[in-house]
Amino acid sequence: MKTMLLFLFTCCACFSFAQPGTVSPSIQPQKQKCLGGSGVDEAFCIQQTKDGGYIVAGYSTSNDGDVSGHHGRTDIHDYWVVKLDHLSNIQWQKSFGGSGSDVASSIQQTKDGGYIVAGYSDSYDGDVSGHHGAYDYWILKLDSSGAIQWQKSLGGAASDYAQNIQQTKDGGYIVAGYSDSDDGDVSGNHGVYDYWIIKIDSSGAIQWQKSLGGSRVDFAISIQQARDGGYIVAGYSDSNDDNVSGNHGGNDYWIVKLNRAGNIQWQKCLGGLSYDLAYSVQQINDGGYIVAGWSYSNDGDVSGNHGSADYWIVKLDSIGIIQWQKCLGGSNGDYAQSIRQTTDSGYIVAGLSQSNDGDVSGHHGNAFHADSWIVKLNSSGIIQWKKSFGGSRDDGALSIQQTREGGYIVAGWSQSNDGDVSGNHGGDDYWIVKLKPLDLSLLTQLQVQANPLQNKTVLLSFCCNEEADQNFVVEKSKDGIQFISAGAVNAKQAIQSTSSYSFIDNTPFTGHSYYRLKQTDVDGNSSYSNIVTIKISNDVYNISVQPNPSHNGIFTADLKEVKKNIAIIVTDNSGKKVYTNTILSAQQIKIALGNKPKGLYYLQVSYDGGKETVKLIVE
Repeated sequence: MKTMLLFLFTCCACFSFAQPGTVSPSIQPQKQKCLGGSGVDEAFCIQQTKDGGYIVAGYSTSNDGDVSGHHGRTDIHDYWVVKLDHLSNIQWQKSFGGSGSDVASSIQQTKDGGYIVAGYSDSYDGDVSGHHGAYDYWILKLDSSGAIQWQKSLGGAASDYAQNIQQTKDGGYIVAGYSDSDDGDVSGNHGVYDYWIIKIDSSGAIQWQKSLGGSRVDFAISIQQARDGGYIVAGYSDSNDDNVSGNHGGNDYWIVKLNRAGNIQWQKCLGGLSYDLAYSVQQINDGGYIVAGWSYSNDGDVSGNHGSADYWIVKLDSIGIIQWQKCLGGSNGDYAQSIRQTTDSGYIVAGLSQSNDGDVSGHHGNAFHADSWIVKLNSSGIIQWKKSFGGSRDDGALSIQQTREGGYIVAGWSQSNDGDVSGNHGGDDYWIVKLKPLDLSLLTQLQVQANPLQNKTVLLSFCCNEEADQNFVVEKSKDGIQFISAGAVNAKQAIQSTSSYSFIDNTPFTGHSYYRLKQTDVDGNSSYSNIVTIKISNDVYNISVQPNPSHNGIFTADLKEVKKNIAIIVTDNSGKKVYTNTILSAQQIKIALGNKPKGLYYLQVSYDGGKETVKLIVE
């Protein structure tokens, strides 16, 4: 397992817009690539480019294999930027830096087809000029072929680490990281490391800068321009003074919303008594925010921790109020690094895991080695599928993006050369994995074939191509979170003319029952359908009414199970009678309410031995 120092000082939070497509993946071994040389090569950020290829950034100490042009000693890092085609073949690669250490944290394709890169450097020579002292933010603007158009060293005499960059609507750039300086380009430091947010123009000139934090350590890791022109920033803070309030203990997620000028509009400390570190934030479709990182806590804002560090996913509204939170993982360390909203309004999360229990299965190494762990969530944070990728040594995913084809592109590193990994050059390599979508013709959404409001039998149906893996289980839940098996589906009973499969649940939960379909492939990987909700009434057992709701005010009531001497009354919501009837024996009868307004009505059935009431809805 890599030292935690690496994760504290280097991370990528790439921002991109997902394109339409399907979402259930499987690994394509022919679409995994180990890139690098005999030294240490680690990718921190990947993005799909306009031509369908990919741009990757991180660092390398190699000068052989795939890597050339290294500037320093073999134990010193250079920025290493690699352009791949759509098959993940190298189109060009560039080493940038000087004789010191240079680490690229973030890359984005710019509107002109070039690239903007951010990271940090302590070099004074080579490609680097204008160095202030210790580490500086080092910003590179590249053209489409990777040639430097301009470069900027930004910072002060102490250490300054850029973590994330994004092009802004005005053609400039917003950069987030942390700084221990209070001179040079940096002013307003509150003590030790502060969030250091800088807005630069299209040529790299500083337009404004802000030091945000308190008297202790504050690390900004991820930033995005919000729809209102301001900015959302995520990282973690150990402070509880100056700009920071509400700290729960130790490091908290510290989420800060800035206006266009960089002034704080609101800030939130999220977490518990232990360590909570946010690494990725994105504004989502509803105007709120999704945040990912990891947490050791199991109190305060955090619940459901499995032990050690868990992925901690938090959904916030537009003003930073928690709407839901999820701890994902097992009994060992699980560290989320990157989260993106997907085209189905769910979320894809990438990171690394040392667990092989709880939510995690299929781990390739032992507890001392990490796998890349990818998790797909629905819009409510419920796991739809998850997958461990890697080999017998350390493997980690640090950046993920949904591609235009509907699959996912993942970047990180691998020390392995077995399991899912092949082609390792020695030590750590960039490891690029393309996950493809499962053909939607194989599995369609679960549907309610019959939604009886008044009895206790539920009929569900779904369709599946005959070539699909026929291992299906219907799962149900009372709360929509903890699902249990309702039973396997016998795919051989398919109605071949429609390829339709059905499942009957004779014991649904009273009240709201939630159902989903689980499909498991030959490798033991599971994916899930949408969730459907059915309300089962606890009040009525003998009367069934169809359709309900009704569009024309006409209902058919099945009274075959009740006794004789039946009196029927329908009232509106105020209690006024709108229909009456009396029949001697049980039968199926039509109830026509006529041209009644839309709304709620009550069917009251009295008979020998009982009385029952059914809600009727006219739409």
